[in-house]
Formats: sequence, C-alpha cells, structure tokens
Amino acid sequence: MTAWLAAFEAANAAEFACRSASVVLDGRARRQALARAATHAAARTRIQTLISDPTQLPAAPPAYSSAGELVSAADGRALIARTENALVPIFADAAAASTGADRSWAVDQAIDCAVTAVRWGGSSSAFPQASTSEDVPAQTQDQ
Repeated sequence: MTAWLAAFEAANAAEFACRSASVVLDGRARRQALARAATHAAARTRIQTLISDPTQLPAAPPAYSSAGELVSAADGRALIARTENALVPIFADAAAASTGADRSWAVDQAIDCAVTAVRWGGSSSAFPQASTSEDVPAQTQDQ
C-alpha cells in the first residue's frame, strides 16, 4: 500500500470517527467535530488526486467497525483526540514519500492533526511514529 493510499483510508476513517463523536457532543464541540469531519473529507478529496493509480481507490465508501462505546462527551472527545494522533505518523509517511508542494501539504496535515489532538484533550508525542494506527476505526471486510 502506498503512503498516499494509507492517508486516503485514514482520512476516510477520521471523517467517520469525527461524525460518530459528534453524536455525543453538543453545542460548540459538536460543530467543531463536524467541521473536523469536513476537513478530513476535503483532505481525502485532495489525496485522491495524488494517488497515481486510481484503480487502487475503493469503489464505494468503506464500512467501518464501531468507533467504540460513545456514551458521553468525554468519550467523543477522546475518540477525536486518539484519531487525530493516529493520523500524525500516516501523514508523516506521506510526506516522506513525496516532494515539493505535496510534501509540504502532508507535513501541514501532520502538524494540524497533532495540534487538533491536543485541543481535544490528547497528549502530544515527541515521536508520533511510535504510535499505532489501532486508534483509527478499521474498515470491515464487507464493503
């Protein structure tokens, strides 16, 4: 899997996670979660243009496993923070595999995800590549 394809799939999962989290949030936090979902959707659209073989893209939007038990605003905030932190190494890998403006954009995405994670209550990491992508909701087999 290419770094950009991994970023595409992660952006899909992040949009799903933010929309899922918005259900248990209200007011400003809900609006921010939905705005974040839209940010990930826009990133996914840009990433589509960077994938050299469009046949690698899923034909239909993927189905995801549950985003976890979401019963409180704290659960929603934690899901967004974990998801954003999980995206940092994915965008770092995309930056490493790119050059020029695409590389700069991927670096900006990694930074934005790291900052967003902290804003939602997540911790910062000196070495985000040491994090696992297990916090991003996984695609199910039946798409």
